[in-house]
Amino acid sequence: VSDLINNLKVAKSTLGIPTSCIKLANYHISEPLALIFNHSLDQGVVPDILKISKVTPVDKGDVFEPTNFRPISTLSAITQIFKKLVHKQLISYLEKYKILSEFQFGFRKGRSTQQAIIEITDSFKSAIDNNLFTCGLLILSIMAYC
Repeated sequence: VSDLINNLKVAKSTLGIPTSCIKLANYHISEPLALIFNHSLDQGVVPDILKISKVTPVDKGDVFEPTNFRPISTLSAITQIFKKLVHKQLISYLEKYKILSEFQFGFRKGRSTQQAIIEITDSFKSAIDNNLFTCGLLILSIMAYC
């Protein structure tokens, strides 16, 4: 927890207690926060205060078209720390036990969409070279925010 607090970006917008104050109090609050976070994870209950965010619509073009906005959530610094802690533990577990497919490229460190494209392109080339039937399926997911 202390390391996560040290790595918080002061310039990043947050709700509640300013990040600079949390960083200054790191020595005094990191252990109690760790106890709270561990208790939350043990009980499987996230405190309501950590579920609060400020959602701001950001336009992607035409401001007169409601579907041209995407939501940006601003969290408290404490919530950001908890989120990063859970993410770190979850990814560590998934990688340790090799639960994720080697072809899962999204949201993984050291993986990119470019690598995914290279992988599928190489797979198609290999299939064509071996006179195998080859096809691809493109699924578009369109989300509208109202």
